[in-house]
Amino acid sequence: MTSEQANPPKPVRTYSKNHNLVEERRQHIMDCGLALFLKHGYHGTSIRQISEATGLTAGALYRYIGSKEDILHLLAHRRAVSTRELRQQCQELQGTSSTRLLAACIRRYIYLSDRDRDIILFFNREVSNMTSDDRRGVLGSALSVSRFFEQILLQGIEDGKFRTDHPFSLAHDIFMLGQTWALRRWLLGRYFTMEEYTEIHLDGILRQLGVPPEQYPRLQTAQSSGTGAGTGSSVAPGHNRVSTEKQ
Repeated sequence: MTSEQANPPKPVRTYSKNHNLVEERRQHIMDCGLALFLKHGYHGTSIRQISEATGLTAGALYRYIGSKEDILHLLAHRRAVSTRELRQQCQELQGTSSTRLLAACIRRYIYLSDRDRDIILFFNREVSNMTSDDRRGVLGSALSVSRFFEQILLQGIEDGKFRTDHPFSLAHDIFMLGQTWALRRWLLGRYFTMEEYTEIHLDGILRQLGVPPEQYPRLQTAQSSGTGAGTGSSVAPGHNRVSTEKQ
């Protein structure tokens, strides 16, 4: 919806020609690396620790990544994929009302933020220690989400459905809803399910935009597909109120 895009993640070299195996191994390396980064910090984690956690020898590890820094690029790529999923949702719903489009995309965005919460936590902790290219990529990705929602709001204003003098400020507030859930889920989850958190804030946003309450797109849990997408539902199975223990 906007030409302002984040820099694409740096490609990561591999010595394997088996694409499926590369994807499987890299997912495993990413998961293990991320867990170690969150526990010890990026600079406090060694390739040897990652090798031990993955169960791969250092030689086998280097068949799928070229360096520890490559894991950063893979994590950035995963977040870029989430942003593309959000844009795809918007494209699939073109032609529907601005109100339904905004509601569906907010629900999907918070669902994706919940799914990627460990990556979001890591990037928020480590952004100041990243290279300038990686930092630009992470910050550019965040800006692209705000711009994405700004475009939906501007379309709604043009259609006469929304009223706001500050669409980018509200779009940034929507971006922060996903960040806050991801970073503070350990606390917010004591009081709300992800769906409750989303619907409370969605109602407030629609009210702020001047949308009549009878036009609010309500969450239909019985129609849930488990994907977090769609105009009627964003509920994913298993997203009940989370444990009170820190996530």
